[in-house]
Order: sequence, then structure tokens, then C-alpha cells
Amino acid sequence: MQTNARCAGAAATSRKSGLSGGLMVIALVAGMLLAGASGAAAESTTTTTMTCQTQWTDSPASEYCTTSWLFQVNATDPSETDCDISATCSITFTHGTNGASSTTLTPSTSGIDVYNMHNVDELDICVRENTAADGTVSYTAVLRIACEANEYTSAQTTSGQFHD
Repeated sequence: MQTNARCAGAAATSRKSGLSGGLMVIALVAGMLLAGASGAAAESTTTTTMTCQTQWTDSPASEYCTTSWLFQVNATDPSETDCDISATCSITFTHGTNGASSTTLTPSTSGIDVYNMHNVDELDICVRENTAADGTVSYTAVLRIACEANEYTSAQTTSGQFHD
């Protein structure tokens, strides 16, 4: 029933609201308390969270980001398990003649951004260079599963002088 809104070149879209995600957390915690959650259930929750955490740690973006929270929503079909990620990122790179200029961009993701767990390790900061009609160059960055053809990955952007 879910669709994967995060694929190469896809626009960033949400599959649920932050409010519904918060309500799911409250319902899960309340259910565990009412049922007298056993140690095994609590251990399962920790292990489950670590799966999203492991995927996030393996992503190129994690080197440049600080997470506020990372929450895993398990689906009946493991291939549809989602990770809600809220993170603030900062990427700095040099550019211009002899690398004389430096730019810092701060893309972020909020808890309403949902990624399929199997794609989280591919999250990267994608940088786009924009040149105005008057020759002024500016840069934008976005956190996404795959950079588009006219974007640069975090590794390409920070591997030395960006552009002359």
C-alpha cells in the first residue's frame, strides 16, 4: 500500500504527517505499558531502532549531519519498513579561482521526511551550482537518496576545490 516517494530524481515528499508519526509513538508506548511489555519486547524495540541507525550511519550524509531523532516504523513486509529522520546538516566547500571562496550550506530533514529503510544508507547531500544571467554563481543543497544528473555528491563537493 505504501509507495516509495524517495527514488532517484524524485521530489522530496512525505508519506505521513509528523503528527501521525507522533501519535504512533504514543500509541506504541501506551500499548507496551498496558500490556506489561516484557524484556524481549523492549529488546526488540532497541534492535529495530538500531537497524535504521545502522543504515543512517552507513550513509554519506551522516558524516555532515546531526540527528535530532531517528525512528523506525516496521511494516508487515520488511521491504516496506520506514525510517523517520530529523537531522540538521552542514557541508562546507571551497570554490572559485584557486579556492579563494568558501561556502557552507545547511540542508536538513524533518520528522515528516520518511525514507524506506533499505534506501537510508544511500542518503547524501546533493549540491547544485546555479549561474544567473549576470554570471553570479550560487549553490543550493538538498538531502536525497540519489543526486540528480546536474548535482554533485557530498564527496565530489568536498574533495578539493569545487570549481574554478
